[in-house]
Amino acid sequence: MIKSTFITEFQTTKEDSLVINNLVQDNFSEVNYEGRDYFKQVSHYRILVKENDTLIGHMTYWA
Repeated sequence: MIKSTFITEFQTTKEDSLVINNLVQDNFSEVNYEGRDYFKQVSHYRILVKENDTLIGHMTYWA
């Protein structure tokens, strides 16, 4: 089952942060994220998309 969750940046777990970093690093390999889960600026909110508790995508949002 695919589930999306809207959270604040501060609700991002360390585990999700590591998976997000891997997702963005794999898809934007020309940029060195240096372990971060964001590009230039930390977002205010995130939408996490998980399938069977596995993170498969995310989107950031600034307010």
